[in-house]
Amino acid sequence: MTSAVTGATGFVGLRLLAELLDREDRVIVLARSGPAPVLERVAAFLRARGAPPGDLHALPLRVRVVHADITRRDLGLDPGDRATLVRETTVLWHNAAHTGLSAVSAEVRRTNLAGTRNVLALADHCPGLRAFRHSSTFAVAGRRAHGVIGDDDLDDSHGFCSEYERSKYDAEVRVRRWAAAHPQCDVLVFRLALLTSDLPPYPGAPAQPLVVARDTAAWLVERYPQVRAGIAVPGDGDAPVNVLPVEHAARAMADASSKAVGIPMRTLNVVAPDHVPARLLVEAVAERVGVPCVLDPRLPDLRAPGVLGDLVPGILPMGRMTRTFADTALTELGLACPREPAVDRDYLRACLR
Repeated sequence: MTSAVTGATGFVGLRLLAELLDREDRVIVLARSGPAPVLERVAAFLRARGAPPGDLHALPLRVRVVHADITRRDLGLDPGDRATLVRETTVLWHNAAHTGLSAVSAEVRRTNLAGTRNVLALADHCPGLRAFRHSSTFAVAGRRAHGVIGDDDLDDSHGFCSEYERSKYDAEVRVRRWAAAHPQCDVLVFRLALLTSDLPPYPGAPAQPLVVARDTAAWLVERYPQVRAGIAVPGDGDAPVNVLPVEHAARAMADASSKAVGIPMRTLNVVAPDHVPARLLVEAVAERVGVPCVLDPRLPDLRAPGVLGDLVPGILPMGRMTRTFADTALTELGLACPREPAVDRDYLRACLR
């Protein structure tokens, strides 16, 4: 078995790659070139999490890097690389995504939707492919604010808070259509919670969502110093938010992939068993940037210009939602995400250091 992974140098992808290396002899990494070579980025992560020197020395033998760009036809692959890739790949993991809330819509859709289409087109040409794995997000629920979101729920009637949500929804629809046309291939879609990690930062580490929120808040404070005295934003402090350590998500994904052999197309909510009150997240970020902040459900929705107008609709609606997420499909495979470490104030502080 040979797995090929897109997005393997990202926040989720590095953890997933580590899980796959624990289970497989070698993995193909499809990645864009960056400031640091791909293997150096992988090694930096493994070193930060305490990998022994022997594992780091073996990386060039166990990880084959293929430079690719999912936004391009055939992923922009060199013909020789493409021929080898389609011949060897038996499990294709599509994990690459654009997660920015404030980015231009066309850029988000090009990565999340056109990128998924291009990866599926590549899958069509892999004669030995037996499994396709797609990383999605619980945010495909969009503006649906209440009730329990099941694994198979996929409904756009409530609308979406951001182009990111819309593009990931559309990508899921495309994957489902592809799965229906390829019944011989096991297809899993992983809907990931809001992921975070308390792994200490290291040079070149990919950003995690909470750190992006912290840095955005710090930028706003610098630009609008009048907020230093404290602000109130619309939302209910008790609104539940599903926050999951990314390490748990990666392990659940790899374990589910091993267990779901021969199972038809399935969607799995990879979520925490408990939800975190929104106020805890807001207070953790506010504490880090030194600005008191409270959620007040009596306040009207904000309308903001410029970059704030891009960010606000994508973030603040979560503060008014009471929805929760079922993990039935994961449970049916005999899996569950652990409750430890507890996502409490101390854990969030460690994530934001």
